[in-house]
Amino acid sequence: MKKAILLSIILIILGSCASIPKNDLDNSFDTLIEKPNFNYQIKLLPEQFNIYYFQKNKVEAIPSEIQGFLANLYFYRNKIQYSPKIKIIPIKDSNCDNQERRGGFSIVFDSTKIQNRKAGNCEEILPKSDTLYIANNPKNSEKFEYSFLVSRESEKKALMNRIKDSDQRFIVIDSLETNDAEDIVNALNKNNKEIVQMATFTESISSQDLFSDLMMADRSKDRTRKLSRRISRQLASDTRVRDDIESFFFSVGLRDARNLKPALDYVSAKEFNVFMLNSWGQDEIYTDSENDLEGTFNSDMPIMLPILLPEYIPNTKRNRKFAIGYDSFEISMLLLGGVDTKDLIYKGLSGKIRINRKSIEREPYIFKIQNDGIELLD
Repeated sequence: MKKAILLSIILIILGSCASIPKNDLDNSFDTLIEKPNFNYQIKLLPEQFNIYYFQKNKVEAIPSEIQGFLANLYFYRNKIQYSPKIKIIPIKDSNCDNQERRGGFSIVFDSTKIQNRKAGNCEEILPKSDTLYIANNPKNSEKFEYSFLVSRESEKKALMNRIKDSDQRFIVIDSLETNDAEDIVNALNKNNKEIVQMATFTESISSQDLFSDLMMADRSKDRTRKLSRRISRQLASDTRVRDDIESFFFSVGLRDARNLKPALDYVSAKEFNVFMLNSWGQDEIYTDSENDLEGTFNSDMPIMLPILLPEYIPNTKRNRKFAIGYDSFEISMLLLGGVDTKDLIYKGLSGKIRINRKSIEREPYIFKIQNDGIELLD
């Protein structure tokens, strides 16, 4: 019965199988996602995968990470007739002690935030060898043989590295969802940048009012009104804004960014370098025409960009967790399939992944939104 359910889930997730171009180190929108071109030694691949995930509640759908893992497995089942056994193992603090070593190779997805979860309780009983540990922070990663860390911290660092020396004075804006303005300020300070002001964008204040305050546009209007009253004559004047700001750093969701950037342009009537760190709170996809974000520097996973996905991945699965699960299977194939993983680059759904034996690092892409579309920078 369980096998039948698992098979039906795979068939729902996936469409027809298709080949993917060979790995090319040149970056373009056509080559952001590419499978490695290797003849894997099937005898070296595990006969069984144990997929652990932390369960939020008793009844829930299979997590997107596992759906991504199964999607890539389906590809290889058709491509090289590789069909390992799959055991999906939900774990909670209450049943951690009942877990046991099951043989084969283990994948641990530890990116789900569970309220009141006891730190370290479940990790201690999980298999450490022959295990790929996937998480959004490095807290427990050193305990496992392999680890794949995926967080927006990589995107933040990539954006920071894109900042030029001429960008010296910043305003930082976060949201209630991200609440990380202070962390960004500290990172910018370490790069010798000056923070003029920071603010949090909320629904209680309009974006135009926010920038009117930050850019001191209202002070210009007040001075004009006061002078008009003093001379008893209506004066016409252009609104002036502060000129000591060079750049902005947004840490918000894509929807908020589409609201903030036009308001900044309207209030200031000036061009600034705007660095946009996506909140990852929602799986909002960038579109071919992002007029509201024109001129912004961004960093994100390839799966969130308006590019063609492999035919066997439905567009409905365009989300970051699916990408992480998909890449975790590919990484396992590279680590275990008789491939020399010294300085190997795999272009996955979550970014450019560098594998050097047991070291696995994800590099995001940087792109700038122009009036004629999205320009890939790195």
